[in-house]
Amino acid sequence: MAEGKYTAAQKVVDGRRQKAIAQAASHAAQIEQSIPQIRNLRAAKKRRFATVSMEILRADLTAAQKKERLLDMQKESEVLDQTIEELLLRNGYPADFLEEKFVCPICNDTGFTNGNRCVCLEELAREYASKEFIKTLQVRLPYFSEFSLDYYSPTHVSRGKTRTDREQMDFIKQTCMEYAKNFTANPPTSLFFTGATGLGKTFLSLAIARAVLEQGIEVLYVSSLDLFRELQDDYYNAAKKDALTLDRVLSARLLIIDDLGSEYLNQFVPSCLFNIIESRLNHGMPTIINSNLSGMEIEKRYAKRVYSRIFTLYRVYPFVGSDVRAQKLKNGEIAVE
Repeated sequence: MAEGKYTAAQKVVDGRRQKAIAQAASHAAQIEQSIPQIRNLRAAKKRRFATVSMEILRADLTAAQKKERLLDMQKESEVLDQTIEELLLRNGYPADFLEEKFVCPICNDTGFTNGNRCVCLEELAREYASKEFIKTLQVRLPYFSEFSLDYYSPTHVSRGKTRTDREQMDFIKQTCMEYAKNFTANPPTSLFFTGATGLGKTFLSLAIARAVLEQGIEVLYVSSLDLFRELQDDYYNAAKKDALTLDRVLSARLLIIDDLGSEYLNQFVPSCLFNIIESRLNHGMPTIINSNLSGMEIEKRYAKRVYSRIFTLYRVYPFVGSDVRAQKLKNGEIAVE
C-alpha cells in the first residue's frame, strides 16, 4: 500500500508537469506567430546560451573566467526577459504568459526537492490512501446529516447533566462537525466518547472519519478487538503482509479506536494501550476513542495511568439517552437478523 500510494501520486504529479510544459509550449507558438519581435528575442537568447555554453567548456578558461561568462549571460538574459515581458503587456498578454506554471512551486511538479519527497507528493499520497481506505472499509461511513436527534428525549435530563438528552446530543453532534471541519485549521485534540451501547458513539466517530477523509487526510479506524489482536500477533509473531503494525497505529494522522473494552484483556493490552495514548499525545497526533466503559471502569480495567491520560488530556463527551438501535428495532425501522 505504501509504495502503491506513492506510485499513484507520482503519476498525478507527472501529469501536472507535462500539462504545464505543453501549455507553455502552446503559448510560445502562439506568441511567436503573432509577435515576431518576441520570436527574434527568444531566438537570440537561445543562441547566446549556446555560445556561452561552448565557451565555458573550453579548457583554456579559468574557473573565474567561466563564472564571469555565466554572470554576463545571466544579466543579458534578464534584460531580454524584461523586454519580452514589456512586449507581452503592450500586446495585451500577462507578463508571465510564456512561463511554465507548475501547480507546486516548491518542486516544479517533479515530486522531489533536495532528494526528498515534496510535500505535494506526500499530500497526494495521503489522498490516494484515504480513498483506498474508504473502498476497503468493512463498515459504511455515514454523514453527519444522517444523525437524527429524534431518538433523544426533548424533556428528560440525565443524571449529572443540565441539558436535556436531545440538547446534549445536539451539542455533541455540532462539536463533532466543527472538529472535523477545522481538523487542519486548528491543532486537533483527542476525544473520548463514553456512554451506554446504542447511543451513537460509533456513528459520530465514523461521520468524523468520513469528513476528515474527504479532506485527503489519513484516518485509521479500527475496533479495539481487532486492534489489540493484530498488534499482539505482530508483536509475538512475524509480521504478515499488510498487517496492522504499531508504527502504522502511531503514525496515522487520525486514529479512531472503536468500542474500547470489547477486546480480550491480558497483560499485553493495558501497556499497549498506554503506549498508543502516550506516544500520540506526545507527538500531537489526535485520537478518538469510544467506549461503553465509565471512568471508574477504565481505571479498573487498564490502570490509573490510562484513566488519567484520557480524563485529563482528552475532551470527554458523555453520550446520553436510550438505545437508538433498540428504538429502531421496536419501531420496525430495522429488521431482526
